[in-house]
Amino acid sequence: LFLKMLFNEAIQRLDVNKTGNYNILEMYAKNKILETILSKKKFNCEIFQTLFSKKLCFYNKNTFIHDVKLSMLKESEFDFCISIFPVMSNSELIKTLESMQRVLAKGGKFILIFHSIDSCINLKNLFFKFSNFKNKASFLPCFDILSLGNQASSVGFKNVVVDKSKYLITCKKVSEIWSFIRDLGESNYLLGRNKKSIKKTSYISFCKSINNLLSKNGKIINEMSVTYLIGAKKN
Repeated sequence: LFLKMLFNEAIQRLDVNKTGNYNILEMYAKNKILETILSKKKFNCEIFQTLFSKKLCFYNKNTFIHDVKLSMLKESEFDFCISIFPVMSNSELIKTLESMQRVLAKGGKFILIFHSIDSCINLKNLFFKFSNFKNKASFLPCFDILSLGNQASSVGFKNVVVDKSKYLITCKKVSEIWSFIRDLGESNYLLGRNKKSIKKTSYISFCKSINNLLSKNGKIINEMSVTYLIGAKKN
């Protein structure tokens, strides 16, 4: 439900409408939610996606294994580029912006949606307390708002907008938090972290702390912040 809301937000912010005939590229795709939404709303669009692996069940003729140069895609081919929670470093962000500049048609727009630095801060603090992980890469990377805008402008995009929104995520039990994290793709990024296990007693204590700190009226409430980076290719 949360991802559907973000995709709808992206469509609205990009001003995608039903009167056009669009080619849309979704980068770092993890599902078919965008295509489903556009199909139900009867938009006239062809969706292309870049994926991490061919093993994903929706791999087809309009999907490509992701590389930061988008080398499998033609110049000026797309009207819109969308990516929700892409996994990339700062250097990869610059290369991704340059690649989008190449594959977008004149006047084409992009939107990238990232986790904000202050997203899920209470949950993160509890996680680090009980796991003793020192690795900063234990969660998806976050970018400074000012640097995002500067980087998009530096590669030639115009009308660059950086915005942040906050959402309250509610769960009935702790196990739903892990499912939510997996759906966002966090667990894929965590595969590269240092492997470390915790004792069952520590895990139980961790779950109790989550309930005590985040629970309200029988529900676990977690505040999540996302950052939107939007820009357009010059005509």
